[in-house]
Order: sequence, then structure tokens, then C-alpha cells
Amino acid sequence: MEKRVLIAIILSLIVIILYPRISPAPTPQPGQDDVKHNRKMLEESKPAYHLPAPATISQTGNHQHSMPSAKETEATLESGELMLTFSSKGGSIKRIESLEYETVLADDMKFDERLLGIRMPNSTYDLLSAPFSSEKIENTLIYSYVEPNGLFKVAKKYTLDIGTDEVYVEIELENTSDIPYNIKYDITGPAKIIPVSKGRGRNYRQISYKLDGKIYNKSGIGNSQENLMGVLSWVAFKNRYFAIAVRPGNEIDGGFIKKNEKKELITGLRGKARIIRPGQLFSDSYRIYIGPIDKKRIARFDSDLQGLVYSGFLGIGTMLIGLLGFINGIVGNWGVSIILATVVINIALLPLTIKSFSSMQKMQQLQPHMEELRRVHKDNPQKLNKEVMELYKKYNVNPFGGCLPMFIQIPFFFGFYQTLMRSIELRNAGFLWIKDLSSPDALFKFGDSIPLLGDTFNLLPIITVILMVLQQRITTMRQGSSANSEMRKQQQMMGMVILIPLSIFLWGAPAGLVLYWLTNSMLMTSEHFVLLKRSSVSGG
Repeated sequence: MEKRVLIAIILSLIVIILYPRISPAPTPQPGQDDVKHNRKMLEESKPAYHLPAPATISQTGNHQHSMPSAKETEATLESGELMLTFSSKGGSIKRIESLEYETVLADDMKFDERLLGIRMPNSTYDLLSAPFSSEKIENTLIYSYVEPNGLFKVAKKYTLDIGTDEVYVEIELENTSDIPYNIKYDITGPAKIIPVSKGRGRNYRQISYKLDGKIYNKSGIGNSQENLMGVLSWVAFKNRYFAIAVRPGNEIDGGFIKKNEKKELITGLRGKARIIRPGQLFSDSYRIYIGPIDKKRIARFDSDLQGLVYSGFLGIGTMLIGLLGFINGIVGNWGVSIILATVVINIALLPLTIKSFSSMQKMQQLQPHMEELRRVHKDNPQKLNKEVMELYKKYNVNPFGGCLPMFIQIPFFFGFYQTLMRSIELRNAGFLWIKDLSSPDALFKFGDSIPLLGDTFNLLPIITVILMVLQQRITTMRQGSSANSEMRKQQQMMGMVILIPLSIFLWGAPAGLVLYWLTNSMLMTSEHFVLLKRSSVSGG
């Protein structure tokens, strides 16, 4: 039995250490009828913008015009949350900055990487870098381009409203020739979002999209390009805390993910092919979310984008951030919130802890019988196993009951890990000497990086390990003579099997996760001490 318990513990620790590196994408979820939704949005879309003729350079108040020029010029739109920088070459977004979080999300992008760059396969010019004229009216920026051969005009109208995370975009194409013209275009979606910060060797950059009602997450593709065929509801590029997502307001012909020459990923959306008559024009709309991966913020933009929010192992991450947010709303400190949330979880699991303790007590009482069976059947392992199982059945003992609290804690451990690694709310949240609960506590920095330890001295993991060693010794001492020397050796060995890899893991783990584990260890030690004392008083 002890070997099975040891194997189970070793497997659990392997899962704890490897899970953050191999954690799967969220399970695909069923979506609404996207075709109907897109058609409804098209019917309710804002009135089409009619293309302005190229104007001479002028400026009156907040109304500015500029003619196309071979030289690249920039313009900006700014809200309280965002600053977007546009280029006259392609009329696309070349830089994205979150003013709210003082973070640059995208910058230094080439023409084919810039958000809302347009490409027309049957155009005589490369529109990704073609010179566009611009017109700015308050919080709206309009870029227009006239095809030199007189075939079509194209305009892109960007509107950034104050106090929102949304950019509303209209793309309008007009046939300016005297014959029907087949117009089809692609636009560049989110690309090259900058990693905000890394955690345990990961930069957390991912492409997410919803295709035919299912949500997918990808960190890479096998080929140079992957086509997204079907109803593409939205496509996004996200890092650890932020996302840039594009949602079409009308039906499109899917999209694609491709690699540039540096093997970096670029997304794109394909507009529907249309044959338009001379003088006819059409308009497509797109909505762009640029902001934190926050459930409430994303819900205000569009509930269909909730798939951007990682729910964590078994959905526990979503539950934990809700619990932490509720407590933080009362106490106003995320570190205190983690401690109180750990207390709440332990109270909820207390019945299982008591049951586990009772199982451990029964196992100790059976030790003399176990020793006798081992002596009698030492040369017959099959008979020994059968007799042991009958002994468990006779006294109604679950041999794995004592391990139950530890196994129950594993999902919460994973949940806290994912919550701390991805939740914008906990970014730069301080507690005592800790400046960021989503990173190691870093009491001070070493002069140089030390192998296995890194460049910071982390105090919380050391306190946690010391407490776990004391907890193990107290448990062994309290067992007294009821535990023989062989059993004690096995317990000490299992304790080391747990302690060594866990110590390595906790050293570089987020401070909030170590704070949870430390608080949980203190609570469980206290609970065991009280239960042992009650057991000795009652003579159990």
C-alpha cells in the first residue's frame, strides 16, 4: 500500500511541475449562430461613409486634411485608455499603447504586420504601403486611396470613443470605372503583440479565434500559413495580460494565420468577394477590442469574446478570481485577499480533512495487524495483498483516505497559479515587501545571477519549506509508539520526495502562489494539531 501511495504522490508532483508548461488550451465551447449574428450587425451597422475626393492641404479647428504623399506621415487617436498611431502608408495602425497601464502592446511593425492593413489581390498597387490621404475630425480618422487606373476608391474610417476599449472601423470600396469590377480584399489582423512579462520561461503569447462556434488557442502553426475556413467570429492576439481582438460586423470569408520571415505569427481576415457595378460602393464594418484580459471589460465590449479569458484548471481559475475580487473589494489588498481566500477554502474542505484524519488514525491502529500479516505471508505477496484488502474491508478503512486533502488541494494550486500568472488585477499588486504578487517576492537582488537561484533572493519559499519540515516532524513525533521505525522511514522518504521538487518549484513561483501555499500549510498544521489533541483527550 505504501508503494502505491508513494507512486501516487510522485505522479502528482510531476503533474504540479510540468502542468504550467503543457497546460492545454481552453476546451472548445459551443457558440451562438454566428451567421445570423453577423447579418444582424450588418443591418444595424452605422451609415456608410462616402469617400471624400482628394483635398488640398488645409486645417480648420479640429478638421484636418492631407493629400497623399510618398513620404510617410503619422496621425494619432487618443482616449483615456489608448493611444493609436496611424501611418499614411497603407492607412493602418502601426503602434498601439495602453495609456491606462503604461504599456506598449504593438510597435515597430512592417507594412504587412500593421493592424487593418488592406491587400487586394487584383490591384495594380500594393495597398499595404500605398500612400493614403487623411482626414481627421475630432475622434475619427479617415484614410482614403484612389487607384491610379481609375478602377476603385478605398476608404478606412477609424473611430475611437473616449472611455472605451473599442475602435470602430468601416472599410468602404467604390467602383469608379465604367465596367463591373470584381473586388476582393484581405485585412491584417492582430500581429506581434509584445510580451508584457515572462513567467518560468513562457511569454504567454497566443492567437485565439472563434471558428464555426468553437474557440481555439495557438502558440504556433506547422506550415507557413494556415487558412481558417468557415464562420470566423473573431480573431485575437494576446499576451499574459492584454489582448487585441478584431470582430467583423458582417459576413466574411474566414481568415488566416501566417508566419513572417522571422517565424512570427500574423493574423488576417478575408472580406467577401463582390462584383460591383460602375458607381456602386459597399461598406464592411469591424470592431477592435484593445485592452486587458478582464472578464468584465470584455463583456462590456462583446460577451462573445469571453473565450479570451482563461478559466484555469477545471474552471477553478475563474472561481478564484471572483472570490479574490470579492474579498479585495472589502479589504483593499490582494495579499490579504489571498490569505482570506485560503482560509475560506480550508473551511470549505474541513469535513474532508476531518475524514482524512480519521482514516489516518484507523490506519495507525491497524499497523500491528499489518505487521503480523507481513510476517506470516512474507513469502507470498499475492496472499499478503489479499489479506490486507480484507483487513481494510473488515475495519472500513480507505488506504488512500489520508492523501485526500493533498489531492483536493492540487486543483486549487493549479487554479491559483493560472490566476496569478494571467490576471491583470494582480499585476503589480503589492503586499508587505512584495512589489508584485504575480512574480517571485524578490526581497533583494543578487549582484549576479546564480545558477538555479536566479538574480533575486526570495524569502517566502524558504519560510514555506521550513514550515513544511517542522510540520512533518511534528506529525511523526505525535504518532508516538504507534508508528514503527519502518513506517517512520517511509513517511520521511515520502516527505523528502514531496519537499525537494516542491522547493525548486516554489523558488521561482509567483509570490501570491507561495503565499497561498504557506497559509494553507499553516492552517493544515493547526488543524492536524487540534485534531490530534482532541483524539488524545478522547482516548481515540
